Amino acid sequence: MISVIQAKVVSTDNIDRKYILVPNASPAITGDGSVDLVCGYCGTALIKHARPNLAICNMIIRCPHCHQCNDTLDMKPGEG
Repeated sequence: MISVIQAKVVSTDNIDRKYILVPNASPAITGDGSVDLVCGYCGTALIKHARPNLAICNMIIRCPHCHQCNDTLDMKPGEG
């Protein structure tokens, strides 16, 4: 069963400690696990099938559909 986590939409104005991933298509990252991360604004898949114990944090993913910036900080190991 796939667990879906909704990312938090953020502004990049004051962010200096994170990487920003700007994919051309959805999803930006695909794995073989059971966790999906979706855009907090439009619901587009940003990460598909991540492993639950994989920490994808300290990164911002710009949604290729709505161009909102999504923080992965809340996606911690063991979720999903």
